[in-house]
Amino acid sequence: MNFSSYNPFIAVDQYISNLFFIFRDEKLIKFFLWITLFGKWEVVSIFFISVVLILWLWGKRQYSIALWASIAGSEFFVFLIKIIFGRFRPQSAFYIEQSFSFPSGHASIAVVLYGFLIYMILKNIKNVAKKKAILNAGILVILLIGFSRLYLGVHYFSDVIFGYLNGILWLALGVKFYKYLFEKNKFKDSHFISKNRKTTTILIIASAIFAYIIFVFFYNQILYK
Repeated sequence: MNFSSYNPFIAVDQYISNLFFIFRDEKLIKFFLWITLFGKWEVVSIFFISVVLILWLWGKRQYSIALWASIAGSEFFVFLIKIIFGRFRPQSAFYIEQSFSFPSGHASIAVVLYGFLIYMILKNIKNVAKKKAILNAGILVILLIGFSRLYLGVHYFSDVIFGYLNGILWLALGVKFYKYLFEKNKFKDSHFISKNRKTTTILIIASAIFAYIIFVFFYNQILYK
């Protein structure tokens, strides 16, 4: 399918892509490479497994099923749309991506994964100031991931926008799925809680961050060869 026949924003996409190419800076490239890898499937897998382990430790494993369903649905839909439209990546891309361009899987997974994490955290804390801080920080991360795809030139503007819309859809479905199955008592979760859950949680988070840093280091080594 010829994507240009269905996209009324081709001119805008190309203009924005060219604009980012003109203002591309070496230091900012390195910064946004760190940011964009938050949406890479290897890093997403690390964070997802870490979240599932933490939920298990705190007796809240019910969230993990809804999160998994949201991620699976989002990724399948992105994969399907990429094949249907078959849009090629921008020619100004800083590095080569193997998949098609439309829609952005990074933008989609950013909303689903980190959006669901925000939802879980906000649901389990009462302090209003902390809620606002977490919400703002989460939204910033999500926006930066999408922006990184534009700055690095690996996606067009409409790719990222549709990726966000897809992510919002599957995040909403995931939240509804959680409420339907678990808040209506259609699924009873185990209430096992580890005695050393705080220490173990810190270790899991630290391990996930360490794994992320190692992955970024080796990924950059390969990228700059």
